[in-house]
Amino acid sequence: MASLKFSYYFTRLFFLVIFTLSTPAESGIISALSKLGKVANKVDVPDAHLSNSAHFKDIISSLPDGSAAEIYIVNGRWMAKSADGKPHYVDEFAESNVDFSTLIVAEANVPGSLSSFSGLPERLKIKIISRNGKVYSLSRSRTPPILKYQNIEVALSDSTRLDSVLWQLQRPVMTQKVRFVNLAKDSDAVLPNSTYGSSAVVDAVGSNKIVKAIRSLRMETMVLAGNVENGFLYSGGQRIAIKKLEEAAASRDVNLIILGSEKPKKVLQKLADDWKTHNDSGDALYNSVGDFYNRFAPDESKSMRIKVSDSGELQTGFHIEKKPNTTSKASVDSGHITIYPLHLLDLLVESVKILQPNEERVKELDLRIFPAVHSSFQLYIIVSFFLGIFTAGSSWFLYQKIWLSPVRGTYSNAFSFTIVWLSHRICFIGLYLPLLGIFSPVYLVVKWTIALINYLLLKPIRWLFQK
Repeated sequence: MASLKFSYYFTRLFFLVIFTLSTPAESGIISALSKLGKVANKVDVPDAHLSNSAHFKDIISSLPDGSAAEIYIVNGRWMAKSADGKPHYVDEFAESNVDFSTLIVAEANVPGSLSSFSGLPERLKIKIISRNGKVYSLSRSRTPPILKYQNIEVALSDSTRLDSVLWQLQRPVMTQKVRFVNLAKDSDAVLPNSTYGSSAVVDAVGSNKIVKAIRSLRMETMVLAGNVENGFLYSGGQRIAIKKLEEAAASRDVNLIILGSEKPKKVLQKLADDWKTHNDSGDALYNSVGDFYNRFAPDESKSMRIKVSDSGELQTGFHIEKKPNTTSKASVDSGHITIYPLHLLDLLVESVKILQPNEERVKELDLRIFPAVHSSFQLYIIVSFFLGIFTAGSSWFLYQKIWLSPVRGTYSNAFSFTIVWLSHRICFIGLYLPLLGIFSPVYLVVKWTIALINYLLLKPIRWLFQK
């Protein structure tokens, strides 16, 4: 009787959870449950749902009449919507007597491959409106193609996915938990425990312990500073290979920011103070990766070139490598990265490198309730648990085949019996249902199928033979 009541109440609870947390089909129950658990480390950016030309009125109105139109892909061909709302195929501009100079495309309609733009006339300017309303310009006439945002330029290779670059530039540059770290003179100095005082703290960690310090974080941000030369970070007489830092950050989904500076302690302290001030007031010091890099741009008359690269299976890196300071046309057109003197809060910074989990990795992390457990395994546990509860009678029957309920008479005292009895029940709820509960409905289906075959087929056959 108790087992039937147990099944009844948990069945009602199951359907209540399904009804309450119902989401669109592409999200499913795991997405709804995950959103409940994702609070502090939300790493994606909000979507403003900019998807139609009504959102582009301000941009179109700032350009000469009839010179701009929104574009989107229909059946593999680019379609432009003019001011009067009439659509035109972009490759038929000459026949339609339409003379656009600027094409505007929403981020949701941006293709991944740059080759998708090959059908557009090269003379046309392309402006991309991001999900949060910011304007990017795509220049295909330069080699390599350039994506420009305010005063920064991102060089795009043939293998670079444009939609991924746009997404990455809009990521928050820092998580809510940030550690500012400088290399200590003592190579064995360890990372102290995080403290939350009235002032921001810059920690000193030895080169022998910095990798371990990064691996002690999970989905947090670490900001490092020092002289960057030949793939090494130097500071305080210590050095560490940047490649090792990247690998450690990728393994723990850490946002890693490396600032090349001859005054690392001052840069870190000033940056930490400003971050602390803005964080305490609830303001965002750096809204996105793109905004962060724009703070290093020398002035509006010059653009700063940054480069995107896949730093591993799990991470993408935006970085400015230290190159000879030249503004010659040859160095820019050949794809070299020009570095201008950069100033962060009145302190000299020579290079900036940001490594963050890539888009695919972030989407996977966003589905997780527990950061260290893969979302597919979490989905299995949740489904198995609820299916096991839904078929509680069968679950308990099968569990008894693995571990029989303890009998009081086989134990010398009540204490030992109670401990075993509690362990038996706890293992049923905490281990059997999440791991093996999914087989309970399978058992029922097999049992009912055999019973049905026996009733409809075997039993009549036996009756006939008996007759």
